[in-house]
Amino acid sequence: MLESLNSGELSQRRFREIARVSGLVFQGFPGAHKGTRQLQASSSLFYEVFLNHDPENLLLAQARREVLEQELEISRLRASLERLGTMRLHRVAIARPTPFAFPLLVDRLREQLSTEKLSDRVARMVRELEAAAGPGPGIAATAIPAAPGSGAAVGGGGGGGATVTRSRSPREEACRQGVARTRARRGPKT
Repeated sequence: MLESLNSGELSQRRFREIARVSGLVFQGFPGAHKGTRQLQASSSLFYEVFLNHDPENLLLAQARREVLEQELEISRLRASLERLGTMRLHRVAIARPTPFAFPLLVDRLREQLSTEKLSDRVARMVRELEAAAGPGPGIAATAIPAAPGSGAAVGGGGGGGATVTRSRSPREEACRQGVARTRARRGPKT
């Protein structure tokens, strides 16, 4: 488990506190405490020496154990992995990317050459995916004007600009209204 993440950095942070509590790092005389940087440098020096010359040191073992127990909550992680191990895997073919895949798609777009700006491509993808998803259960749909020149012709009736129908939760709508009020107070960008 520790090899799969940056456990060295997490352990070193834990070791800093362990070294302070154990008295390994001198914190200064009363009334003249050492600075935080000095304590960090001292504890990281001890950590490196123990790691290179005494990897079985009890303080290092305690730092690793605390990382697993407190930072990663290893008992809950173990229970979740065991529960997942007993479940059956179901593969489902999907017609379009899911919300979890969206960051991967954006990352892929970033690497492709195009005359279109990345933000415009991402906005177009969002409109297309949201239009394809339709309004969710129990969530009111609101009409959002499409970006000019985006070529989005979803919904829209009549002449003027096209509109894209998108579902908004009450929380999302409240957030959008708060942003609009803030922008109105600030005035136009210069």
